[in-house]
Amino acid sequence: MRRFSAVLALGLGSILAGCETGDRVLAPPPERLFDADEGPPPALPRTVVNVPMLLDLSAAVALMESALPARFGDIDRRMPVPGNKRGHFAYELTREPFAVTVRADTFLIGSTIHYRGRGWYDPPIGPEVGGSCGTKGQMPRARIVVAIRPALDSAWNLSARPVLRFLGPLTKTERDQCEVSFLKLDVTSKVLGAARGAIRQQLPRIAVRLASIDVRREFDKVWREILQPIRLADSVWLLLDPKGVRLGRVSGTNAMVGTTVGIDAQPRIVAGTRPPTPATPLPPLAPAGDDAGLNLLVEGRFDYGLIDAALSRAVVGREIKAPGGILRIEEIGAFGVGKGRLALGVRFGGTARGQIYFIGTPRYDTATGRITVPDLDYDATTTSLLVKGLAWLKAADIRDYLRARATFPSADALERLTDLAAKGMNRELAPGVSISAAINRTDVLRILPRPDALVVQAKASGQAALHISDVFFRHLGPGRDPAPNESDTIGSGEARRTPTPSR
Repeated sequence: MRRFSAVLALGLGSILAGCETGDRVLAPPPERLFDADEGPPPALPRTVVNVPMLLDLSAAVALMESALPARFGDIDRRMPVPGNKRGHFAYELTREPFAVTVRADTFLIGSTIHYRGRGWYDPPIGPEVGGSCGTKGQMPRARIVVAIRPALDSAWNLSARPVLRFLGPLTKTERDQCEVSFLKLDVTSKVLGAARGAIRQQLPRIAVRLASIDVRREFDKVWREILQPIRLADSVWLLLDPKGVRLGRVSGTNAMVGTTVGIDAQPRIVAGTRPPTPATPLPPLAPAGDDAGLNLLVEGRFDYGLIDAALSRAVVGREIKAPGGILRIEEIGAFGVGKGRLALGVRFGGTARGQIYFIGTPRYDTATGRITVPDLDYDATTTSLLVKGLAWLKAADIRDYLRARATFPSADALERLTDLAAKGMNRELAPGVSISAAINRTDVLRILPRPDALVVQAKASGQAALHISDVFFRHLGPGRDPAPNESDTIGSGEARRTPTPSR
């Protein structure tokens, strides 16, 4: 069967200005007015693609390890007790490895210390006397906790000033106290004082090292990846079209600082050749905002030939009885005429012969998932011809019959398209960078009868996220130590300088 819209609407319609003779009527096709047919796509709520950004805190932990070695002090090395020429003391400390825990947006680097102490007193008369704690049985314990609360400013600079949050006995029980009573010497305060000095000496260095992490450079790599068109099928592309970046909540696990970055985007699906990659630079980091999900503009294109076939199956060969005669539908075709309207051309036989046209505005029926034309009615030119003769052809029975049957399915096609989009968005964009998405529902926004096809624009709603694994960030770390040749450590109860191991 020849395309009705191509043959009659463009061919015969260009020859005939419209005629009606005897029992024959040949109406011309409606005028097509596409110049101001449609504006921009309907505005959708912004899409926020959540991106977990993980920054390694292992360098900060390593600095803490060097600031307070796993063992220092010497239980046999005597040191004078300040303010007491006849008193001496010694201590020895062992430390468990530092570990990171997370509390809300703060990262706590902590360790437990085990120590022991001895004290001696040389009286003016008589032999030297001494005492100890922790040298037999259980050793007293203390706890060191350094807090780091990372933050990013609008220029993507990382600030993470470490603060000594806690340094004291692990418990308030006698087990975690060490005092040589006859000297009234509090060994616990001596041990914690040495540890406090070592840690505080290193905190500024840790802050500088963490601030040297180039977060912008690393996220710029992610930004360039999400600018790339995603191929869904032959000549079908998904554009994420990112517009802005904003900071989300901070969290983390183990030694990784985690902050969720939200990418504001306007994703859409386009057809044709591969779209060019926009040269959009990474924007400044905006403040946190309310989370939103995925809102994807989906365009389903329905070729008029497919619509003609669906309509033909429904009505061709059917007879409509009306007062004055019988109309038998021999051919039907659909085509756009602009201003959001769809035309149906009907070639008919029966009591009379010829062609007539109907016009209406297509609508989406949410109950059936079909596109209908509920206001379908006779075209004005067709009407003017029919009122001159064969007026029975303008019967409401004929119009209502076509209104009821001039429908075609669209839900399945939109569902296939959104499924294709969801599958296309669940993929690896680059080594260590993947995107995931789930589409929960699809809502038709508008229907555009264009010259070449009927286009259905819909909003697909759901969630989307980018996932960045250690593979992407494994090389990420602080810049070089501002004092690369030496590091402060302590040993044997006093500060000394030792070379920093090479990196």
